[in-house]
Amino acid sequence: MDLAEALLHRYTTSVVAILNASSSESGDASRSLGALRDLLPALSALAPTGGPQLINTLTRWYQQQVRTLASSSGDRNPLGRSRTLQLAFWHAAHRVLAPLPPGALAPNDVARVIDLAFDAIVAGRDPAPHVDAGWGARPLAGGASYPAEDASYHDESGGVHGSRAGIALGSRGGGDTALNASPPPLDPSPSAAALAARVLGFASRHDPDAVTARLVEELEPRVNSESKRGEVHLIVHGARFLHVSLDGVSLGVNTSSDAGPFDAAASSRPTRASSSPADRYVASAAQTVRRLNPCAWHPTYRKSDLRHALCALLHACLAPVAGARIPDGASVAARRDWSEAVTTCREDVDKWIRSKEKKHAAAGLPLLGALHAAETLCGGDGGAGLHAFLDVALHRAFREPRHRAPAADALRAAVEGIAPPLPPGGISPAPATPPLPEPTRGKLRAALGAAAAAIKKGPHGGDVHAVARAVAATARLDPLLAADVLMDLVHQGKVCDATAAGLAAVPDVILLTASRSGNSGTSGNWGNS
Repeated sequence: MDLAEALLHRYTTSVVAILNASSSESGDASRSLGALRDLLPALSALAPTGGPQLINTLTRWYQQQVRTLASSSGDRNPLGRSRTLQLAFWHAAHRVLAPLPPGALAPNDVARVIDLAFDAIVAGRDPAPHVDAGWGARPLAGGASYPAEDASYHDESGGVHGSRAGIALGSRGGGDTALNASPPPLDPSPSAAALAARVLGFASRHDPDAVTARLVEELEPRVNSESKRGEVHLIVHGARFLHVSLDGVSLGVNTSSDAGPFDAAASSRPTRASSSPADRYVASAAQTVRRLNPCAWHPTYRKSDLRHALCALLHACLAPVAGARIPDGASVAARRDWSEAVTTCREDVDKWIRSKEKKHAAAGLPLLGALHAAETLCGGDGGAGLHAFLDVALHRAFREPRHRAPAADALRAAVEGIAPPLPPGGISPAPATPPLPEPTRGKLRAALGAAAAAIKKGPHGGDVHAVARAVAATARLDPLLAADVLMDLVHQGKVCDATAAGLAAVPDVILLTASRSGNSGTSGNWGNS
């Protein structure tokens, strides 16, 4: 028995002992997990070398224990024991999968994790928060929320739990990836559904196509049923950590003939069996955009409700890879595939928002900002579409009080989308960039000025934090421009929301711009993607 097997045997034995001890008790399940506190970090430490073996054995053991509990009779606390088992499994799965590089898991192991994750998500006891409650909002990538040695765990209700278990963040992407990798607390523990959502995000790093295909399979039978509306939102909310990448190491995505209902043109796109790793990445990302395009879904019941949730989901999927350039090794066909997927989705969402702006703008604007930025990086129109978005759509949205916060998030998404990506882990300063083209700098200055003018007119919901995030993100592209807007916000001569927004942005601006010496910078040529 090697070290990994011995550790896993000790862990599973401890869980069984906890289950046996709780057979006649009805206390809080998370309180009984204290005995696992020292074993979970050990699982994380062994994961880089024995992760696939650990997750294979762990999932099989869990399925066996579930069957054993289901067949047991005379149990005085079946629900409590079942919840304890679920929490113990998902905590262990999170610790094992978090350090693994993309592509480390075999397809069979990925499929098993996906099955268990969606089962836990759909069976969640608490209803999913509505998208209007802000579950699609993100902390600032690279900001103060992610110190390396004192990671914080943010739960789905917005709470922050301290964790001194600082782990190595070996994943690509910005703050959202770092957020997911932070070890969750044992007591009080997040729900099994919340843990499963994060584990599902890790599984998508190994095979994003399998996760998006299963997501579509789970949604399709439910979207037209009024009685299944709650499950639809649980599924969409549970997929919020779906991982998309354009330029990382190979994900090991497989070739599947079942491309999903929104992939009718799959035969005309690069096939993965014969394509390079760069092509597989780009094709996978394009497929995700097509499948999650909100306007590709036409349910007969509460169509707008579903599309609003999908807008938040696709925005959350694109955000961690904002600014990623298509790899140099990608073929012309793969580049065209990605460009077509992004442009089609952007045109669909833009048209849908215009059809009933007051109803859809709040949900669609942040996604539209991210899509405009991605389209700009494709080099098709030289940034004309992004300029029009900054100059017209955002100015109009900032004039509407209830659209100020989503407009600020859209501005931030556009800025992060054209800025070079942050270093891995989301805890290092942003790389230095060449000066922005003057037309883009002028449009960005005008949009930030509109945001500052809007917040000076009075509070409305999340205006303060949204504007602060947008200003701080601008420091990744143009620190001097961000400083000018900060001065405008804080020089009000009184305590007000504008001053609060400026002060809230200062720490993140410092973190995003400090210690630039040694950074070589990244090309800002949009057409070079």
